Amino acid sequence: LYFENSFVGKSSLDVNQLKDTLTISLGTDNSILVKREKRKDFTSKKVLGSNKTDTYSFLLTVRNNKSTPVEITINDQIPVSSNNSITVDPIELSGGKLNQQTGEIKWDLEMKPQENKQIIFTYSVKYPKDKVIILE
Repeated sequence: LYFENSFVGKSSLDVNQLKDTLTISLGTDNSILVKREKRKDFTSKKVLGSNKTDTYSFLLTVRNNKSTPVEITINDQIPVSSNNSITVDPIELSGGKLNQQTGEIKWDLEMKPQENKQIIFTYSVKYPKDKVIILE
């Protein structure tokens, strides 16, 4: 396999697929940079009555270092609770689509050459103060 005039490796292709499009992975593209940082100023822990509320916020920075526009999908996830006494509420998703069952957030971006985009997502977790949960 060659990608952008560079040898990226050998692969076997399944030509018996029942689709008209052949899907293959070419690995990591070093021209697209994605950085995920915790926003410490927007992360907090509060005790209110018999419940604790932890709020977490993250900043995703995406940069297209290519000389051509690209379409990119960014995936992240918030926790999902199977316990009724623990609730997870999305606060800010920057236009991302949330799957309530899996907690997956998906952003579909169209990026121009040399463009930077920032995505903020914030969620809170409310749980009884006598329980210990690990979110990090």
